[in-house]
Amino acid sequence: MPTILLVEDNDINRDMLSRRLERNGYQVIVAVNGTEAVAKTLSDRPDIVLMDLHLPILDGWAATRQIKANLQTRVIPIIALTADGNAGEREKALAAGCDEYDTKPVDLPRLLQKITKLLEPVIVTAPAPPNSPPDPRLQQILLNRLRHQLDPPIDRIIGYSDLLLDLLGDGQQPDLCSDIQKIHASGLRILQLVQAMLNPVLLELQQQEINIFTPTLRLEILTPLSTIIGYCEMLLEEASTDLIPDLEQIYTSAQDLLSVANSLDSPLAEPLPWRIDLQTISLQSIDLDNLSLAKDWTRSFSVGSAESPIATDRRILIADDNESTSQLLSRQVERQGSQVTISTIDRVFDTLAAIPCDLILLEIGRTGSGLQLLAQLKQGEWRHLPVLILAAPDRMDLVLRGIEIGAADYLTKPFQSVLLQTKIAACLELQRRQGQDESFDSLFENAPVGVYQATVTGCYRRVNPALVELLGYPDAETLMAMVTDIADRIYVDRNRYADFKTMLAEHDRVTGFEYQAYRYDGDPIWIAEHARAVRDREGKLVAYEGIVEEISQRKLAEAALQPQLAALQLELANIKLTQQVAEIVQTDYFQQLQPNGEASIAGGATPMEDRDSSLQSSLPLKVLLVEDNELNSDMLSRRLQRAGYAVVVASDGAEGVAKAISELPDLILMDISLPILDGWEATQQIKANAQTARIPIIALTAHAMAGDREKALAAGCNDYDTKPVELPRLLGKIEGCLKRSISN
Repeated sequence: MPTILLVEDNDINRDMLSRRLERNGYQVIVAVNGTEAVAKTLSDRPDIVLMDLHLPILDGWAATRQIKANLQTRVIPIIALTADGNAGEREKALAAGCDEYDTKPVDLPRLLQKITKLLEPVIVTAPAPPNSPPDPRLQQILLNRLRHQLDPPIDRIIGYSDLLLDLLGDGQQPDLCSDIQKIHASGLRILQLVQAMLNPVLLELQQQEINIFTPTLRLEILTPLSTIIGYCEMLLEEASTDLIPDLEQIYTSAQDLLSVANSLDSPLAEPLPWRIDLQTISLQSIDLDNLSLAKDWTRSFSVGSAESPIATDRRILIADDNESTSQLLSRQVERQGSQVTISTIDRVFDTLAAIPCDLILLEIGRTGSGLQLLAQLKQGEWRHLPVLILAAPDRMDLVLRGIEIGAADYLTKPFQSVLLQTKIAACLELQRRQGQDESFDSLFENAPVGVYQATVTGCYRRVNPALVELLGYPDAETLMAMVTDIADRIYVDRNRYADFKTMLAEHDRVTGFEYQAYRYDGDPIWIAEHARAVRDREGKLVAYEGIVEEISQRKLAEAALQPQLAALQLELANIKLTQQVAEIVQTDYFQQLQPNGEASIAGGATPMEDRDSSLQSSLPLKVLLVEDNELNSDMLSRRLQRAGYAVVVASDGAEGVAKAISELPDLILMDISLPILDGWEATQQIKANAQTARIPIIALTAHAMAGDREKALAAGCNDYDTKPVELPRLLGKIEGCLKRSISN
């Protein structure tokens, strides 16, 4: 008996249709929102999905895209069900990945015919062999290459904007600082997107190919990237000459990132810079397996006062093969008062022989290429020279290996200037305080973060003073004597400890694991932990080791944002209600109830025609900008105002429709990906209203996919442009639309 997953949030419709389908010989399972639909498709593997498009939590379009993006569910046919019979709805559903489309009220014979047609290949033909999982080695290589392309320009955007904020200082040129802070925040947003969507653990667990995620990643990157490019272009026109070089670095880096992002939608056959053939790869082998963190955990961490000033006579060697990132790091270090020497990885020993240094900043790379140099340094005459390693945030495994070999400390990129200064000061202070014969035990004892080793049964084998202080115990002996079961004594929720042990057993490493812990006095605190498994020669788990930091302040800040989120959700609900009332008011039935309801339209020129007749005499012309991203809205509205336009802003499709009616702008710039009511539907409503039908609309979208222009024009848009916005081109299209509007 074929199984149908019916995704419908209306109780009555769901009950009615499921019963009718069961009468026709189908087994029916139900889901009430898009998130539940994705989960049940993966867990229950139905033969077909009937997907309502207007769903809570996750709408039908997004749910369909997720189902079709998963190798395990992508072959399941989906029929879109919607009450919207608007032009373009079928094409929109098919573009999201639906295999068929039907309208409500349901015509059951017609729907059953479509179900039978889609199920026919499954029933008649033998089942296709299961898709083989993606080659994990190939996926890891592709991931590393893509991150290698994406990370440097992102790091430069964040680094140079942070450097500019440091140069300007507090209170100087507040408007300029505000714009640079927006660039910095957008750079951090891009970094978060890349880290989240290209998470190697996520790709491994879901057995997904990296190429499935890259088109979505491109779309997500383009909005904050548009913000960065727009603000840079504004600031390059008005900033003082001493700031121009750093702004140009940000702008160039943003263009480099745009070039990589635009390549993410290209087919696999194209030779993209991050795609490679396994046969052309020669993986570098670094023999580190014989090194065990359990043997000498005392090597792990640096000591020293974070408040120690950096002496101006200290020389720092930057070892990095990437010239652009080493130049940025050099600027940051010189800004803090140290002398800098730059070297490539293969020239470090020659440089050290010619120029004495007090500290090395070593980029270990995504494949760990710098670790081989670190191991050589710690075995030779420079073994007592402190090394601060730099790594991508998702390569904590390489960081732990670097610490094991003998690195004094580490930084994950990108980093704030103040954090770099603190780490350098601590390492230089370490170098000053330590003699060549000082044991590594002092490093362990004076580590600024909690460090421990524990048995698999949940007893601490060794702890450092920082962990004792963090947990509030009188001394290390008391801590190890009292904590005979970490799950019971330390964890507030024993289930979290079970989750931790499971992840550690399966993956040997756990990064950024967060949980609530009890202090000695019983007060709970929030902790983030990085840990690794220790195994014997037979591969049996014998212990685990971890780095522990308190994150209570961050968790409190996140909790403080919850009331604001609830208020925002209430505001969105009110906006939706207002929009629904506006739709009722615009119906023909309601208009006929109003006195003289048709006179204003039938009795002569329409309000829009009156508006057209005055376009040439009323300056400035009014543009309605419909954009949900606050930074992009601010940036583009300011640039349009500089070009001589009056700008009205709406943050979602429903507000865009309302303001088109109330403001009667001369032109509308309509973002397509909008909340509440997307740009396609907002455009159709504006064009369906006699008061606003003649207002020209230019669609703005980051999609830039084949057929998007035709789709925008079919929805009623007069023109189409892509993000990031190229202002001269957009101004030309605005002028052209206004001229055509006046002449008509």
